[in-house]
Amino acid sequence: QEKDEKNIDDNLTVTMHMQTMDPVKAIKMLKGALTNIQKMKIEEQKKEKEVENYVDFYYEEDKNLDCRKTMEDLPCIINKVNGDSKINYFSIFDGHNGIISAKFCKDNLHSILAKMLKTEQKTSTIEKIIENAFVKCNTDLMAKLEKNNESGTTASLLLLTQENLKTKNSPKINKIIKRILYCANVGDSKGFLIKKNGEHKQITTDH
Repeated sequence: QEKDEKNIDDNLTVTMHMQTMDPVKAIKMLKGALTNIQKMKIEEQKKEKEVENYVDFYYEEDKNLDCRKTMEDLPCIINKVNGDSKINYFSIFDGHNGIISAKFCKDNLHSILAKMLKTEQKTSTIEKIIENAFVKCNTDLMAKLEKNNESGTTASLLLLTQENLKTKNSPKINKIIKRILYCANVGDSKGFLIKKNGEHKQITTDH
Protein backbone atom coordinates (compact mmCIF):
# COMPACT_ATOMS: atom_id res chain seq x y z
CA GLN A 1 0.00 0.00 0.00
CA GLU A 2 1.35 3.40 -0.94
CA LYS A 3 0.52 6.79 0.47
CA ASP A 4 0.96 10.01 -1.43
CA GLU A 5 0.25 13.54 -0.28
CA LYS A 6 -0.02 16.59 -2.55
CA ASN A 7 -0.24 20.20 -1.44
CA ILE A 8 -2.49 22.48 -3.44
CA ASP A 9 -2.20 26.26 -2.96
CA ASP A 10 -0.73 25.57 0.49
CA ASN A 11 -4.30 25.75 1.92
CA LEU A 12 -5.62 22.33 0.89
CA THR A 13 -4.11 18.92 1.45
CA VAL A 14 -5.41 15.96 -0.55
CA THR A 15 -4.57 12.49 0.75
CA MET A 16 -4.88 9.56 -1.65
CA HIS A 17 -4.72 5.90 -0.71
CA MET A 18 -3.86 3.49 -3.51
CA GLN A 19 -4.03 -0.28 -3.19
CA THR A 20 -2.75 -2.85 -5.63
CA MET A 21 -5.41 -5.28 -6.87
CA ASP A 22 -5.68 -8.30 -9.13
CA PRO A 23 -6.75 -7.04 -12.64
CA VAL A 24 -9.58 -9.59 -12.95
CA LYS A 25 -10.96 -8.63 -9.54
CA ALA A 26 -10.64 -4.95 -10.42
CA ILE A 27 -12.64 -5.41 -13.64
CA LYS A 28 -15.38 -7.32 -11.77
CA MET A 29 -15.57 -4.56 -9.16
CA LEU A 30 -15.77 -1.90 -11.86
CA LYS A 31 -18.53 -3.79 -13.69
CA GLY A 32 -20.43 -4.17 -10.41
CA ALA A 33 -20.17 -0.44 -9.73
CA LEU A 34 -21.42 0.36 -13.26
CA THR A 35 -24.30 -2.08 -12.82
CA ASN A 36 -25.30 -0.40 -9.55
CA ILE A 37 -25.19 3.01 -11.25
CA GLN A 38 -27.37 1.68 -14.06
CA LYS A 39 -29.87 0.25 -11.55
CA MET A 40 -30.02 3.62 -9.78
CA LYS A 41 -30.72 5.34 -13.10
CA ILE A 42 -33.53 2.87 -13.87
CA GLU A 43 -35.07 3.42 -10.43
CA GLU A 44 -34.92 7.18 -10.91
CA GLN A 45 -36.59 6.85 -14.31
CA LYS A 46 -39.33 4.71 -12.74
CA LYS A 47 -39.91 7.33 -10.04
CA GLU A 48 -40.10 10.08 -12.66
CA LYS A 49 -42.61 8.01 -14.64
CA GLU A 50 -44.69 7.35 -11.53
CA VAL A 51 -44.80 11.08 -10.78
CA GLU A 52 -45.70 11.83 -14.40
CA ASN A 53 -48.58 9.32 -14.35
CA TYR A 54 -49.66 10.07 -10.80
CA VAL A 55 -53.39 10.70 -10.56
CA ASP A 56 -54.57 12.50 -7.44
CA PHE A 57 -58.25 11.58 -7.63
CA TYR A 58 -60.48 8.54 -7.36
CA TYR A 59 -63.79 7.66 -8.97
CA GLU A 60 -66.49 5.06 -8.56
CA GLU A 61 -69.50 3.93 -10.58
CA ASP A 62 -72.71 2.76 -8.89
CA LYS A 63 -75.68 1.75 -11.05
CA ASN A 64 -77.98 1.61 -8.01
CA LEU A 65 -79.62 -1.61 -9.19
CA ASP A 66 -80.87 -2.38 -5.68
CA CYS A 67 -83.41 0.42 -5.98
CA ARG A 68 -84.44 0.03 -9.62
CA LYS A 69 -84.94 -3.06 -11.75
CA THR A 70 -84.37 -1.18 -15.02
CA MET A 71 -81.96 1.66 -15.69
CA GLU A 72 -81.56 3.92 -18.71
CA ASP A 73 -78.69 5.85 -17.12
CA LEU A 74 -75.36 5.12 -18.78
CA PRO A 75 -72.05 6.38 -17.39
CA CYS A 76 -68.82 6.73 -19.36
CA ILE A 77 -65.39 7.28 -17.79
CA ILE A 78 -62.23 7.78 -19.86
CA ASN A 79 -59.05 7.97 -17.85
CA LYS A 80 -56.31 9.62 -19.96
CA VAL A 81 -58.10 11.17 -22.94
CA ASN A 82 -55.90 10.74 -26.03
CA GLY A 83 -53.47 8.86 -23.78
CA ASP A 84 -52.83 12.03 -21.77
CA SER A 85 -52.95 11.54 -17.98
CA LYS A 86 -53.58 15.29 -17.62
CA ILE A 87 -57.06 15.02 -19.21
CA ASN A 88 -59.77 12.81 -17.67
CA TYR A 89 -63.38 12.47 -18.81
CA PHE A 90 -66.50 11.60 -16.78
CA SER A 91 -70.06 11.61 -18.09
CA ILE A 92 -73.54 10.25 -17.51
CA PHE A 93 -76.52 10.05 -19.85
CA ASP A 94 -80.11 9.58 -18.67
CA GLY A 95 -82.13 8.09 -21.52
CA HIS A 96 -85.81 8.80 -22.13
CA ASN A 97 -88.25 6.79 -24.26
CA GLY A 98 -85.65 4.09 -24.63
CA ILE A 99 -81.92 3.76 -24.27
CA ILE A 100 -80.89 4.35 -27.90
CA SER A 101 -79.91 8.02 -27.55
CA ALA A 102 -78.15 7.54 -24.23
CA LYS A 103 -76.12 4.64 -25.64
CA PHE A 104 -75.17 6.59 -28.75
CA CYS A 105 -73.94 9.55 -26.71
CA LYS A 106 -72.12 7.28 -24.27
CA ASP A 107 -70.31 5.57 -27.16
CA ASN A 108 -69.55 8.68 -29.23
CA LEU A 109 -69.35 11.94 -27.24
CA HIS A 110 -65.97 11.13 -25.68
CA SER A 111 -64.37 10.26 -29.04
CA ILE A 112 -65.79 13.39 -30.67
CA LEU A 113 -64.39 15.48 -27.83
CA ALA A 114 -61.01 13.71 -27.98
CA LYS A 115 -60.64 14.43 -31.70
CA MET A 116 -61.57 18.09 -31.23
CA LEU A 117 -59.10 18.46 -28.36
CA LYS A 118 -56.37 17.19 -30.68
CA THR A 119 -57.22 19.50 -33.56
CA GLU A 120 -58.61 22.63 -31.89
CA GLN A 121 -56.94 22.99 -28.48
CA LYS A 122 -54.21 25.33 -29.74
CA THR A 123 -56.69 27.70 -31.41
CA SER A 124 -59.74 27.47 -29.13
CA THR A 125 -60.74 27.25 -25.47
CA ILE A 126 -61.68 23.98 -23.79
CA GLU A 127 -65.09 25.44 -22.96
CA LYS A 128 -65.78 26.09 -26.66
CA ILE A 129 -64.44 22.66 -27.66
CA ILE A 130 -66.83 20.96 -25.20
CA GLU A 131 -69.73 23.01 -26.59
CA ASN A 132 -68.80 22.07 -30.16
CA ALA A 133 -68.56 18.40 -29.17
CA PHE A 134 -72.10 18.49 -27.73
CA VAL A 135 -73.45 20.06 -30.94
CA LYS A 136 -71.61 17.57 -33.17
CA CYS A 137 -72.80 14.58 -31.11
CA ASN A 138 -76.41 15.82 -31.25
CA THR A 139 -76.19 16.32 -35.03
CA ASP A 140 -74.81 12.82 -35.53
CA LEU A 141 -77.49 11.37 -33.24
CA MET A 142 -80.32 13.08 -35.14
CA ALA A 143 -78.96 11.70 -38.40
CA LYS A 144 -78.90 8.18 -36.96
CA LEU A 145 -82.36 8.11 -35.34
CA GLU A 146 -85.27 6.84 -37.37
CA LYS A 147 -87.87 9.40 -38.42
CA ASN A 148 -90.48 8.64 -35.75
CA ASN A 149 -88.08 7.70 -32.96
CA GLU A 150 -88.63 10.01 -29.97
CA SER A 151 -85.73 8.68 -27.93
CA GLY A 152 -83.71 11.31 -26.09
CA THR A 153 -81.18 11.73 -23.33
CA THR A 154 -79.72 14.17 -20.87
CA ALA A 155 -75.94 14.59 -20.75
CA SER A 156 -73.71 15.70 -17.91
CA LEU A 157 -69.97 15.89 -18.45
CA LEU A 158 -66.94 16.59 -16.29
CA LEU A 159 -63.48 17.15 -17.74
CA LEU A 160 -60.68 17.15 -15.19
CA THR A 161 -57.47 18.63 -16.55
CA GLN A 162 -54.02 19.60 -15.37
CA GLU A 163 -52.91 22.79 -17.09
CA ASN A 164 -49.90 25.08 -17.13
CA LEU A 165 -51.13 28.58 -16.32
CA LYS A 166 -48.74 31.42 -17.13
CA THR A 167 -48.36 34.13 -14.55
CA LYS A 168 -47.18 37.72 -14.97
CA ASN A 169 -46.59 38.30 -11.26
CA SER A 170 -43.22 36.56 -11.12
CA PRO A 171 -40.71 36.77 -13.99
CA LYS A 172 -38.78 33.84 -12.51
CA ILE A 173 -41.77 31.47 -12.65
CA ASN A 174 -43.44 31.41 -16.05
CA LYS A 175 -46.08 28.77 -15.35
CA ILE A 176 -48.21 27.31 -12.57
CA ILE A 177 -49.65 23.79 -12.79
CA LYS A 178 -53.28 23.65 -11.68
CA ARG A 179 -56.13 21.14 -11.70
CA ILE A 180 -59.19 22.54 -13.49
CA LEU A 181 -62.64 20.94 -13.48
CA TYR A 182 -64.86 21.76 -16.47
CA CYS A 183 -68.56 20.97 -16.21
CA ALA A 184 -71.19 20.97 -18.97
CA ASN A 185 -74.69 19.55 -19.16
CA VAL A 186 -77.82 19.26 -21.27
CA GLY A 187 -81.09 18.46 -19.51
CA ASP A 188 -81.68 17.87 -15.82
CA SER A 189 -79.02 15.33 -14.78
CA LYS A 190 -77.56 17.07 -11.76
CA GLY A 191 -73.91 17.30 -10.78
CA PHE A 192 -72.70 18.35 -7.32
CA LEU A 193 -69.39 19.43 -5.86
CA ILE A 194 -69.25 17.96 -2.34
CA LYS A 195 -66.67 18.78 0.32
CA LYS A 196 -65.49 16.35 3.00
CA ASN A 197 -67.42 18.30 5.65
CA GLY A 198 -70.69 17.72 3.77
CA GLU A 199 -70.98 21.16 2.20
CA HIS A 200 -72.16 20.88 -1.39
CA LYS A 201 -72.95 22.98 -4.42
CA GLN A 202 -74.81 22.10 -7.62
CA ILE A 203 -72.51 22.79 -10.56
CA THR A 204 -74.95 21.88 -13.35
CA THR A 205 -77.87 23.97 -14.60
CA ASP A 206 -81.22 22.25 -15.18
CA HIS A 207 -82.77 23.22 -18.49
